[in-house]
Amino acid sequence: MAIRVLVLVDHAGHSKENSAYSLSKALFRHPEVDQVLVASRSTPENASFFFSCDSISIKAITVHSDFAFDPSGAQFNEMVGPFKSIHEFDLILLRLPHPIHLPFFNYLETQFDPSRIINRPSAIRITGSKDFLLHVSEVCPPMRLCRSLTDVISFHDKYDLVLKPLRSYGGVGLFKLQNGMLVSEKGETFPLTDGGHLFSHQFENGGILAMKYLSNVNQGDKRIVVVNGKVAAASLRLPAPGSWLCNVSQGGISQGSDITPRESYIANFVHAKIGAMGIGIFGMDTLVDDDGERVLSEINTLSVGGIGPMDIQHQRSVSDMVAAETIHYFKQNAK
Repeated sequence: MAIRVLVLVDHAGHSKENSAYSLSKALFRHPEVDQVLVASRSTPENASFFFSCDSISIKAITVHSDFAFDPSGAQFNEMVGPFKSIHEFDLILLRLPHPIHLPFFNYLETQFDPSRIINRPSAIRITGSKDFLLHVSEVCPPMRLCRSLTDVISFHDKYDLVLKPLRSYGGVGLFKLQNGMLVSEKGETFPLTDGGHLFSHQFENGGILAMKYLSNVNQGDKRIVVVNGKVAAASLRLPAPGSWLCNVSQGGISQGSDITPRESYIANFVHAKIGAMGIGIFGMDTLVDDDGERVLSEINTLSVGGIGPMDIQHQRSVSDMVAAETIHYFKQNAK
């Protein structure tokens, strides 16, 4: 089976660590893949496809063994080929960043068989909201969907909390609530009484997810990549001294890591919930709870990162394994 793959990205926000490059080359090397093309949302000629949603033709780069990150971004303007219809491809792999552009996701599913899109846009919409964690609460810290400040105060009577906007990403908009004080991801502090104002937009649009704050955050946040139900690799992200955020961009560090039996169970548990929805690849984050066990704190199904750096951290081609299992998932699920 000669599979033609179209990878959708937005190169404008890329860095050399972006996994789209290593993964696209791994797909190019796969024996069952005939061709891999990469199309960018920031290529001007692709605006009708990505933004106006009135075209099914795109301009893309054909991937070869030398495909790599270009800091200038010029390759996505100067090296693209002629317009191609998306119907010339067998598989579309979504590698688009947040925020989700819902009109495009809706349009894409009407123009291309969603069983041939990884991950399926409708499933990303559902799993991309923080409150989806309530569907896998058995493997998570205590949490509650709060629709008012009264709900937050009530839950805070039991625990210190981390408050997560439902559509936040990259740590943006997170607050820690400890001893009646709110601390933003930027280190700003506010009394809890300011919460009604700070979270008014969230309360008016579905609520905010409150999760028990885990004091063992200094033991790190582990990102685990799971594809077709199999763990590809893991990376442990440790916070900067004194920080409660395991964010490399804020001074934290990242290193390769093994997974625990509990994390293997969590990966299988989550895959059983979302694999059949059209989620072939996901990233999951775990933290250490008060009992010393790893628990699930996040699921990412939009554009799972860290794969390229994991190649280096683990000194093996994680990208090749992800590509192989992506093709396996595609063959199992495509109609």
